[in-house]
Amino acid sequence: MKRSWLSLAVLSLSILCAQPLKADFLNLDDKFGELGMMLDNLGQVLQDATATIAANSTDSDRLATRIFAAPEEYPPTEYAAYGIIAFRSLPSPADKVRYHQICLAYYNTLPASPPQFPEKQQMVTVWPVTSAKASKKLNEPQPADKACETALSDYNLPLGHKAIRAAKIQGKDVDGIGPYLLAWSPSEEYGTDKAVILVADFSNVDTYELAQRIMVAWVNDIESDPKIWEEEFTIERVRSKIKMLVDRYGAEIESFFRANS
Repeated sequence: MKRSWLSLAVLSLSILCAQPLKADFLNLDDKFGELGMMLDNLGQVLQDATATIAANSTDSDRLATRIFAAPEEYPPTEYAAYGIIAFRSLPSPADKVRYHQICLAYYNTLPASPPQFPEKQQMVTVWPVTSAKASKKLNEPQPADKACETALSDYNLPLGHKAIRAAKIQGKDVDGIGPYLLAWSPSEEYGTDKAVILVADFSNVDTYELAQRIMVAWVNDIESDPKIWEEEFTIERVRSKIKMLVDRYGAEIESFFRANS
């Protein structure tokens, strides 16, 4: 069984910290030097662990992740499948708090795409932004509040509108205020009437808790399920998955997820 990042880190730190430090309390330089070596060793252990996890992954492994993408980085066709957060408008004083809660749920629920894990084995949800500078900044670790301020101010509205228009091509009901979480399969059929599309509608979401419930369902039961995104992906399978979501999370969740072709 693969060890988790946390268990590897704790084990490594325990081993390193178990080494006795010299009892020369007057020589602080030596003490800080030993501490620096311990931290360097721990960093190397974590890097090696990451490489091991990536090397041991198989084609059957799938990881639900998030990325912030510039116009030239979308669509991210190198990933196994992808979805997009599509807004109809930029935040105004009237809806800024609601947008921020939805962004926080996205940021806190979906893990960042790890560079050590093969992109072809990731089901990624994209938050489109206006520039490569913004996407690079947002894809670096930072507090969620800070990230969402930038993500909302630099949101790529034309790309969000383009995704909504692509959904309408297939007759999807995307006429609410949104935002929408849209996902296509096969992803190369994006923008055509051939792909099956799954829609999560956040039009009636006005709290962090509700936004998080939808994101958790998306991560645990949709993006992390490889059967949905592989060759046998069908509208019947998606509808069956939505029924399972209702059974697991309650009837309320059904109003937020739709799939029709």
